[in-house]
Amino acid sequence: VQKAVQVEVETAEVVRQQYKDLAIKADKQSGKIQRLKTKVHKLADKNTELTREVGSHTRAEKIAAEENDSLRKRLAELEEGIAEAKGNGNVQIAAQQDSD
Repeated sequence: VQKAVQVEVETAEVVRQQYKDLAIKADKQSGKIQRLKTKVHKLADKNTELTREVGSHTRAEKIAAEENDSLRKRLAELEEGIAEAKGNGNVQIAAQQDSD
């Protein structure tokens, strides 16, 4: 009987030591998990910042493209006006030559 009790006591001590070891491992894992969570939050913040930056670049590119289109249209109008002015100038010169 005493032998059986001693075996149970030794088993309980082994289990207690295993429990302590597991508790230490759990604490270490908890610390690792907390550090990983912090890293994830930092990366998420960086991702948000980069997304905003890309968005502002995209908006700036869109505005620049719209301005370029507007300038191209204005240039086409000016070129058309110049061509008309040259054409009218040629007509006036031809008319003057005819009247001479």
